[in-house]
Amino acid sequence: MKIEFVIDDSIHYPLNYSNLARIVDCIEDNVEQQDLFHVLAQSEFTRIRECIAGMDCLHEETVHLLAHDPQIEVLRRIISSDSGKKYLTTETLLQLVEQGDYEVMDTLSSRLEEYQLCNIEQVFQKMIEHPDPAVRYKLATNRDIPAKLRQKLAKAPDPLLAKLAQKNLK
Repeated sequence: MKIEFVIDDSIHYPLNYSNLARIVDCIEDNVEQQDLFHVLAQSEFTRIRECIAGMDCLHEETVHLLAHDPQIEVLRRIISSDSGKKYLTTETLLQLVEQGDYEVMDTLSSRLEEYQLCNIEQVFQKMIEHPDPAVRYKLATNRDIPAKLRQKLAKAPDPLLAKLAQKNLK
């Protein structure tokens, strides 16, 4: 990717990836920038992809590209963005859950109902299998998750988990 700052088609100043990352941080997050964001989401420089993943006005294709990024920070940011909540599918969320990153799980646990293309029941079922009990505790306290799902946790052998889930069923 060739990057340069151009003024009046007469001054061309080459930029490195670090300079570009600083500029990306300043770009207004709106639909007019979606094509630019898509190109930048393909950058080799992780920091630039992280910046783009945190944007709320991304094309669906850009969201799916970033949701399969090898860098965990990019994944953490895309699941927190409005674009991620709008376009991430059940299948993609299940893949992210499978990776088992605690921060990803924490975000999903508290916001699962916000993902528009998500089958909450499928993702919830996968999340309650996570080895870290803190993930299940967070799910048990999320009042926006349907009560029938939280009832499963209310019957858990873990006394704290059962107590949290029962408390939030009322």
